[in-house]
Amino acid sequence: MAKHVQIGGAGTLFIGEDKAIDVEVLDPDDDPIDIVAYTFRFVVKPSVDSATILLDTTSVSVVGIFDDDRDANTQRARISLSDTDLAASVFRPGTYQHSLKRTDDGSERIIIAGPFEIEKATQV
Repeated sequence: MAKHVQIGGAGTLFIGEDKAIDVEVLDPDDDPIDIVAYTFRFVVKPSVDSATILLDTTSVSVVGIFDDDRDANTQRARISLSDTDLAASVFRPGTYQHSLKRTDDGSERIIIAGPFEIEKATQV
């Protein structure tokens, strides 16, 4: 089951910055899953139903060390976004919709989805 997760907002995501977003991947019982062999795709659209894709990347790596104990598990899927990905030519301040999907053949599933809120600062 996918988790509803907001990315950005409250000064945490700005147009034109480099950003690493770490995502904990859990099973339906909230136990850690070893994702070392997973492949992912991260997409941002203006809305869930929009045909327009503003950001589409497979720049998702696995960081940290897996442990069955959630308190000891540091393994995360890291979404790496560059200043070009978050460029002013692509985004305006506002709220969009995102999803992170596991894309391995036969095991596709949405990991997280929800609002993607990007802000603008005095420097871009």
